[in-house]
Amino acid sequence: MKIIGDTSVWYNLGEGKISIDKSDAEQLVGNYLVVSELVYTKRMEEDFPKVKCAINALMEAPEIIWHVPFEHILLLEFPDRQVRFSENAVMSFEFLRRIYRGWKPDYETMQYLKISSVAISANKKNSSNSVNQLLVDIRGKIKSKTKHLNGSNIESNRKWVLSLISQYGKSEVSSLSETTWKQIEFFTGILDLYFRKLETEKGMKFRANDWFDFLMMIYVQPGDKFWTSETKWCSLVKDNSILEKYFYASKES
Repeated sequence: MKIIGDTSVWYNLGEGKISIDKSDAEQLVGNYLVVSELVYTKRMEEDFPKVKCAINALMEAPEIIWHVPFEHILLLEFPDRQVRFSENAVMSFEFLRRIYRGWKPDYETMQYLKISSVAISANKKNSSNSVNQLLVDIRGKIKSKTKHLNGSNIESNRKWVLSLISQYGKSEVSSLSETTWKQIEFFTGILDLYFRKLETEKGMKFRANDWFDFLMMIYVQPGDKFWTSETKWCSLVKDNSILEKYFYASKES
């Protein structure tokens, strides 16, 4: 079993706001998206001590998954595939390693990280705006909210996921084995539930940070746990026994 903690978990662990049993701590795993959110954050300049505490907690984890989520899916499908690391992952690791050892980024480095953070935030915002515009069109075509909520978008979501993997790999991936789909059932299950809820609740919007939350769930396989302080994900699956079992119950310090 692995426990995949989102970025909020590492901040809270760093500040001592939450605790984890020793046996569970040995299974707590960091990932590339957490690394990215810790490196490219406005907090790096505004509240460096807080970020450093989170980085310290992360760097003391027994494992960090350094490849991006879509690479993770391809590795599940093709176990003999040579893992592909992004240039950003290599650079981010060097930042974390140096900060963990006591280095504080200088002014020029802070400015570079700040500019990168703004660009990443803008991309997230643009993506969320596109989704929210699409939701307006979808809501107008729904004849029965109850029927839509109780239905399933799994097949259309699978096609969308395959298109994203193809974009990432720069070559078409037309299918995945049922074994691989089973390995990412947490991700596809949450995706299906959340979008059906978005599509039927007029005032609800897709948030800029939702996309990173979804992608982080790709790292969670059957038998693993997802640890988050974001209560909306837990509430979403409260009546779904298959997905509910994936959540790790944290402890307050």
